[in-house]
Amino acid sequence: ASAGGSGALADDTARMIIRTADLSVVVTDAAQAQQSIVDTVQALGGYVADSSAWREGEQLRARLTVRVPAEKLDALLAAIKASAVRVQQENVTGQDVTEEFTDLNAQLTNLEATEVELRELLAEVRQKTQKAEDVLAVYRELTSIRGEIERVKGRMQYLSTMTAMATANVDLIPDVLAKPVVEPGWRPLETLKNA
Repeated sequence: ASAGGSGALADDTARMIIRTADLSVVVTDAAQAQQSIVDTVQALGGYVADSSAWREGEQLRARLTVRVPAEKLDALLAAIKASAVRVQQENVTGQDVTEEFTDLNAQLTNLEATEVELRELLAEVRQKTQKAEDVLAVYRELTSIRGEIERVKGRMQYLSTMTAMATANVDLIPDVLAKPVVEPGWRPLETLKNA
């Protein structure tokens, strides 16, 4: 039983998970928070994939999409939450693509074996028959297989990249915009402050 348990643990460590986080935070200054997040992301070895800022009334809002090494996503989220006034919404998801990657690897092995056989067949057809139509038929099939190999390799590369780097979508909401439009009751200190 213990051997089976350790095998399951080994399988879990080899899992390929695409991690994505969506975070909406209330901040005192969106521009300052945006720069702070960019600095943190770069310090963690990541990069900004997309960034936008706009004004709602007199307040600046911002939205960023950042990528960091998957193992550093939790550190990034902790840093963002620590600098926020409060967290409005947080959602972290993981998509397991281990099975798809394994299937693609098997397809790649089969396609590469087929390519080798077709190359040998092409050489044989050229030597024996020397008919242009036979050579072209084998060549077309070889080209088709080569295209499939490149497609499978491209998908495998994409999955490897997506599992190595986690994505975080961060929405920065200025504190003033997060307040309710109508506040219940009369609050003299708040009225004085707003005046």
